[in-house]
Amino acid sequence: MTKAQTFVNGNISSNTTWTVANSPYVVNGGLTVDNNITLTIEPGVIVKFSDNQQMTVYGALVAEGTQNDTIYFTSYNDDSIGGDTNGDGNATTPSPGDWRRIYFSDADAGTSIEYCRFKYAGRLTSRYPLLDFYNSN
Repeated sequence: MTKAQTFVNGNISSNTTWTVANSPYVVNGGLTVDNNITLTIEPGVIVKFSDNQQMTVYGALVAEGTQNDTIYFTSYNDDSIGGDTNGDGNATTPSPGDWRRIYFSDADAGTSIEYCRFKYAGRLTSRYPLLDFYNSN
């Protein structure tokens, strides 16, 4: 069954919150969080990335899930999290490298990642030396 979804791409140029009510979010083109801008992701939100897409963070990413409401970053092909968002039944299966990465390029000190799961990404990279992840994998 296909679930309603919110497609996102381009630049986030004002402080923004992604809510459970609008989840899952599908990154279907390059997505950039601009300098001095914060993208806040609520606990329980699912973020899916279309093939070879990525998020670049110049501002801050605040993704603070909880032990009971994990935030997921996964492939658009992953039906096990958030349902069959691409609407193809079992025609596609997720695999490592489906989506590129979240790239933290001199991200703001306000960046916080807690209780997040990253599935089927190519990699997570950062030019920011003090980036910490808590209770995440």
